[in-house]
Amino acid sequence: MIAKKNMEIERLRAMAVIGVMLAHCHLLKDIFPRVFRHGWSGVDLFFVISGYVVSLSLLRSFPAFPEESTFFERLKLSFRQLKNFYYKRLARILPMAIIWAVIPLILIWLSIQEEYLGLEMIDLAREFTSIMTFTYNYFYIFNFVPRLLGHYWSLSVEEQFYFILPLFFIFVPSNYKRLKWLLVLSVLIAFVFRFINAPVAISAEDTWSWIRFASHNRFDALCIGVIVYILNQEIQFKKYFSPSRLQVWIISIICLLGILIVPAIFSDYQDADRFNHLLFAISAAVLVVVATFETNYLLRLKFITPLLNWIGSRSYGLYLIHIPAEIMVNEYVSKGNHLSVNQMAGIWIILTAFLTELSYRLLEKPIISWARKFSV
Repeated sequence: MIAKKNMEIERLRAMAVIGVMLAHCHLLKDIFPRVFRHGWSGVDLFFVISGYVVSLSLLRSFPAFPEESTFFERLKLSFRQLKNFYYKRLARILPMAIIWAVIPLILIWLSIQEEYLGLEMIDLAREFTSIMTFTYNYFYIFNFVPRLLGHYWSLSVEEQFYFILPLFFIFVPSNYKRLKWLLVLSVLIAFVFRFINAPVAISAEDTWSWIRFASHNRFDALCIGVIVYILNQEIQFKKYFSPSRLQVWIISIICLLGILIVPAIFSDYQDADRFNHLLFAISAAVLVVVATFETNYLLRLKFITPLLNWIGSRSYGLYLIHIPAEIMVNEYVSKGNHLSVNQMAGIWIILTAFLTELSYRLLEKPIISWARKFSV
């Protein structure tokens, strides 16, 4: 039986991807004020949501473990569920990731734009290989790739985390102990790991990349998402508190401002990223907790809600496609087609939405259905 979707979680995904797109799209830099274009912190919101949702799916599928069982006994008991998890995860992520990496890389290879001149096939091969092996974030940090599809770094972080998470749940079978270790790891990441510089000398820009893109510096947001799920499983938040519409909106506005606006305020502070990600993750966790009450008040507005629901349900496609769509628009203009910045931005929005819907209907939904049908 397929669990009913929490539409408040979908709308949070929508806010996360909107923030990321505003931050990434160069065509919007003259349209939106600078304060709205630091939404890279929307990735922290994605991470917390992802940690929560994947834990929900994973722990529901695991059998109850006998108290005195060993790790290998628990591994044997849950081996089928473990295979299913990895199979579904790869089927969900990899086909779309491959397609929306290949298309822009081919366009770039064929491009005559000056910014791409000098690239060789080996550069594009390294870019693609690091994406497919979920190591892109570290390749990016150390300049082993041309950084053409930089948004793929977050997929690498997530997939590295989700390779480890099921084994962690099997190794630590008690929810109490899981919470303890996840809290310890989150604190270590936030207050120790992010203050340790890269093991080799890199430029100031790459130090920024090390803080932001290295998995061991970003797992705390994913851990916090897992913590929210386990706490809710143990104590059931909505048994003790039922927020009103006004309370939901006040909390939501404060947290979203913290996630989307705070980066701009502190962007000139040298060590801002070392502190900000914890703030973003905590704000995101509060929003996810609010979503667990399922009041349907969260981000619910008469005319905007359907749009947010659409964006949220297609957030993975939007995340993958928004940069390839901008590459396509730039390529069109480079061929001598003169457009204003506003026209280019409008075409980018329409193209991104069209390609996302096409991809959702022809790729994403069939792949998800196929993965469910052929679970082992």
